[in-house]
Amino acid sequence: MSRTQISKTIEILEEHIKKHTDDIVDKQQKIKLLKKYKDKKPPYNNGESEEILTLICYGSLAYCCGLNKGCVWRDSALNLLDVSTKDYLKLKEKRYKIGNLNCHIWSRCR
Repeated sequence: MSRTQISKTIEILEEHIKKHTDDIVDKQQKIKLLKKYKDKKPPYNNGESEEILTLICYGSLAYCCGLNKGCVWRDSALNLLDVSTKDYLKLKEKRYKIGNLNCHIWSRCR
């Protein structure tokens, strides 16, 4: 292996480590958030609801997966917010119809 190849290998491995480090930090922050709210009961104020929604992709139910795909973060957020799967589907449909895909604060999306 040439020195150039070794340098390239080092670069690839460092990028790989950074990617996984960022992912680990993200998951640690989400775990901290779950611990913060696991014993609290809804209703939450807007700031708390918004914070809980940071668990899901892009912080918005509009961009969240459908129920046919398992997602621990979506399911945790729905559980903390006390939202049934039926209500979740209604909210996604309602927001699709009104074109409000950028709405991410729970109380504004009801």
